[in-house]
Amino acid sequence: MPLFINADLHTKSQRRFITNNMALQPPMGVGSVAGYLRDRGKAEVRVVDEILRPLDNNQLRFELNNLDNPRMVCISSVTIQFARALQLARLIKSFDRDIKVLFGGILPIDNARFNIATPYPGTKLHQIAKEEGKLNVGEGYHNFSVQYYIFGDKLPYVPNGTDLYGLIFDTMWANLRFYFRMRTLKRFRKSALTGGGTINIPESFSVSHVLDIGKFSVLIGLRFLYVSIRMLLRSAVKKLKHLSRGLQTES
Repeated sequence: MPLFINADLHTKSQRRFITNNMALQPPMGVGSVAGYLRDRGKAEVRVVDEILRPLDNNQLRFELNNLDNPRMVCISSVTIQFARALQLARLIKSFDRDIKVLFGGILPIDNARFNIATPYPGTKLHQIAKEEGKLNVGEGYHNFSVQYYIFGDKLPYVPNGTDLYGLIFDTMWANLRFYFRMRTLKRFRKSALTGGGTINIPESFSVSHVLDIGKFSVLIGLRFLYVSIRMLLRSAVKKLKHLSRGLQTES
């Protein structure tokens, strides 16, 4: 009897920014596979959703003791659950090294996407931004998106001591450096999930595909150039002001 586990959100840092809305998302991945095995394979399976019922060590050991052949645990996770999924795998192997552990999830674990944290209402970050008086809510919350920085400058929150354009530049540069590596570009042709489910290269190109890729490339290129110039100008002005204060102090 295989055991399917939808991993919890493990660390405190994740819980600070992700509300209980996560519990409203049913584990469709493990649920679909478990349902298929029950329906087609006539297999007995057990599903544990840690978002609703986290397992402590004793509960996990109890679940493992009830496993029949094949002794197998299938763990599903996305990026924010991966730390807990890895912890579960290590715990399982420490209890019984003969149990097979399988990982699954929507994104390959060697995929990365760099975004700017968004202070969604109800989160700790939203509270911090309000307390600092730096919460910037656009009309209809149009700027409340982790990828809004690609299109606009009015970020909902910029922490104290952080330069707006420096933050946007660092985020864009991290994405460009990752996705324009040769091995990442090669994976685009093999998996539609390489770009986080939002970027993929079709197997065959049409004129519309070429135009879309061209428009997107121009958009990103111009945006990155604009942000770079603004960041450098602001940095230069800041250094000149600092130099001017130093000269005034000496005089």
